[in-house]
Amino acid sequence: MSPDVVRQVLATAFAIDDGLLGDAVTIRVSGVSDDQNAMLMAGLLLDRLCRVSGRVLVDVRRLHGRPSLASVYFLMRELPLRQHPPREVAILEREALRAHAEFHRTTAANTGVCFTYFFDVAAACAWLAAGR
Repeated sequence: MSPDVVRQVLATAFAIDDGLLGDAVTIRVSGVSDDQNAMLMAGLLLDRLCRVSGRVLVDVRRLHGRPSLASVYFLMRELPLRQHPPREVAILEREALRAHAEFHRTTAANTGVCFTYFFDVAAACAWLAAGR
């Protein structure tokens, strides 16, 4: 298969859409996330983040599966995060995935990027409204 066909197949495993939740832009990610599509998904999500302004809530609660911890580690080092404008991003995750979220947050922080994870919509919205 050509790289374009592979990219198209991987992209059909998930969906990324925008909306509003109060004053914050909400980016909802659904479908399936795994080691094979993690880089593509993260790249598309970064592109989406560059096209919106203001406070952003990324809701990944409908996303099934997650990349392995090893993939998260290498992904955070390979993404061109420093080329994107810094912004406050709240990531809304399921409580059952708290340990995975903490690893992702720590790995991102080690590359100089800060994500703040929340497991409750009200807490995420309050944090965004406070302008932290």
